[in-house]
Amino acid sequence: MHNPWRPLLLLLLVLVLCAAPENAQARFDAARVKQGITDLGAKAAAAPDLPGLSIAVRPKGGDEPVTAAFGTACLEIPAPLTDRSRFKIGSVTKVFTGALVHRAIEQGARSYDTTIDRFFPTFPNGGAVTIRNLLEHTSGIIDMLDLPAVYANTSRAWPPDELIVLVAEQPPLFKPGAQQVYSNTGFLMLAAICERVSGRSYAELVRSTPRAWACSPC
Repeated sequence: MHNPWRPLLLLLLVLVLCAAPENAQARFDAARVKQGITDLGAKAAAAPDLPGLSIAVRPKGGDEPVTAAFGTACLEIPAPLTDRSRFKIGSVTKVFTGALVHRAIEQGARSYDTTIDRFFPTFPNGGAVTIRNLLEHTSGIIDMLDLPAVYANTSRAWPPDELIVLVAEQPPLFKPGAQQVYSNTGFLMLAAICERVSGRSYAELVRSTPRAWACSPC
């Protein structure tokens, strides 16, 4: 069976081998890396189901990455992809959100068993759903991407509060803790909880250095 992601996996492996020094004194060979990502990136981008590809390899301890870009940045408009093009990183943000939640709990701001009605007083069944449920995808809360209005307009920058209101109108999928079903909504709510606990925006929290959380009233 043809695996469309095989060229990308091979590319990642070769990049690691290419960028890694053979010994502690070896220097990062930018020209070699550039040639490697250019050749292999072009082959990977030739796949018919891959519209575009951007690669960046930064040497350990360095500031300037070696970059290459291929294909188009937009399916509707054949604008070329460049190494300055921006991408939605999607669920990669869950890593940051989870880290923020764990840090807040370690510093005593809240606990894993804190229920979400503390932050969303009108959310149905909020007294039975915990922060732990949101982290573990066991809340029973429907995925916001399954809402017809959202699915039909994924390019819109939906305000988090609006999404949470729309989700609250839907019946739960199951009793909290009874099952595990992936839910983007849970991590959207966790991000909102971090903002409400800290009194700072999500962007500020991600960019900031660790510091003690103030337990603001919710």
